[in-house]
Amino acid sequence: MRVICLTLLAFLPASLPTQQAPADSAVRLEITSTSEEAIELFWMALSETQNYQETMSAQHLASALELDPTFGLARVAHACMATGLNAEWSKSDARRGLSDLAMASGNEQLVGLAWYQRRCRRDWAFAKQLFAVAVERMPGEPFLAYQLAMAAPMTAWEQKRDALERVADRFPDFSPTYNYLAIYNLRTGRNERAEAAAQTYVTLEPDLPNAHDTYPQVLHWLGRYEEAADHARRAIVIGAPPAWHDRLANILQLSGRGGEARAVLEAALEIADPDDRPDLLFALGNSFLLDGVEERAVETFQQTALEAERLDRPVYVAAAYEQAAITDGLLGDGRAIEGHLAAAAAVRGLEHPRHIRASGLAYGFAGETEWSRREAGRLAERGQEAWAASAHLLEGLSYLRDGAYDEAESELRLADPARPLTAALLAECYRGMKRLGDGRDMLDQSLSFTRLDLKENTGDELGLAYARLLRPQFNSGTE
Repeated sequence: MRVICLTLLAFLPASLPTQQAPADSAVRLEITSTSEEAIELFWMALSETQNYQETMSAQHLASALELDPTFGLARVAHACMATGLNAEWSKSDARRGLSDLAMASGNEQLVGLAWYQRRCRRDWAFAKQLFAVAVERMPGEPFLAYQLAMAAPMTAWEQKRDALERVADRFPDFSPTYNYLAIYNLRTGRNERAEAAAQTYVTLEPDLPNAHDTYPQVLHWLGRYEEAADHARRAIVIGAPPAWHDRLANILQLSGRGGEARAVLEAALEIADPDDRPDLLFALGNSFLLDGVEERAVETFQQTALEAERLDRPVYVAAAYEQAAITDGLLGDGRAIEGHLAAAAAVRGLEHPRHIRASGLAYGFAGETEWSRREAGRLAERGQEAWAASAHLLEGLSYLRDGAYDEAESELRLADPARPLTAALLAECYRGMKRLGDGRDMLDQSLSFTRLDLKENTGDELGLAYARLLRPQFNSGTE
């Protein structure tokens, strides 16, 4: 019976007409359950999931299933959306939920299958088709319109932005829309609309941690650090999980208050779950790096690697050791680079482009220009546009360390001059060419970067750290 039910569900979209919009545009999803209380808990959990209150959502879904163990849609939602579950168990329990949906409405089956395909199977294209049919059938259901908008590819920022704006126009009181609407407007340069969306989110959800986490992200990127810090603190006070406390740390770091940023991160680490500690430790290491505290930065990156290894997260292990190597090249004497890179290569591999880039940066900063130039060549040989800018960056760094400033400028201009690391290296290049005005402009460009995320190793943190090292030379006006 279960096999037959699942087979029918799998072919459900093919059996539907392409246009199913009912005459009543207010049609919403009706839930089938033996318990009215379970239905209320389901809707609460769905709202919490969309507003990033995953722990509360999982608890409410579990309670709904205790009241009604055959509540198929709640079981699919719990299996597909609750965090920290075993992947195979989640798929199995989601399939059980789909089977239980045999006694529910076709609309519930459709939504359950869409969640299963998106969350458990990671088949975003199929899920998008299912959500599209669901929106046609239930045009008055805001969460379906929202999830269809979010089913676009992750980096299709303008496409998602425009889709979310349509959702906001139709359902102006549906708060989750404004979270990503703020972010995608920000990423596409529509700053005023980004701030308006973030303000609307806070207005609709004044006591929701995620609303007060989104608003400071917008203000942070706009360089309005004092306002951003106020909202980030508010998010913590009303219950933002420790993993989010780096938002306030980012803002404090950019405000020149690195010590306070580290205090925030250290406090978060004391109460964070083990799964969240590697991100917070990496952020702490980057804070030490930005303030030029080489020994503590390296120690913290090593601790990050050790904890990530215990959690079986090889990508985190490699990134932490690579950042330790770069830190030694930038701030130290370079003698520990080889050991850190060997530890990273043991999990990432010598041929991984991220490892090659890290190796080139570490040795380049340490003045080992032949090695850095070799790594640039290895990246260039790949013929991949994604790594071409990094190859030019490493070439420029090598020429800069060799005092070949014209060649350095040519290569750095072929990198990404909008990034703070490229701008900082160009500042040093122009100083060597006695073009102090141009150098100061590039240094200011690097130091004015607002989108710092201490948890990441994009190179932006290196650019800010290097620009801060260069600043005294320009302030003194020495040649």
